Amino acid sequence: MFAKADPRVAQFYETGLVPKALWGFGGELRKKFQATKTVLLKARRARFAHQGLVRKVLCASCPGTVAPRRL
Repeated sequence: MFAKADPRVAQFYETGLVPKALWGFGGELRKKFQATKTVLLKARRARFAHQGLVRKVLCASCPGTVAPRRL
């Protein structure tokens, strides 16, 4: 869901379809969306960093093996 969501599109529709009195609610939802997206991206980067570290340790302990390349 996060990969396809675009808060700018939601805001565009909000300004055309939603009463002005409710625009603040949409703004709060967009702020929460951005905060959640930031946390998910940080967790994803940490996960990949951890996986890379585990691969280095495993490959270093196996003589004659080649460390996998990073994509």
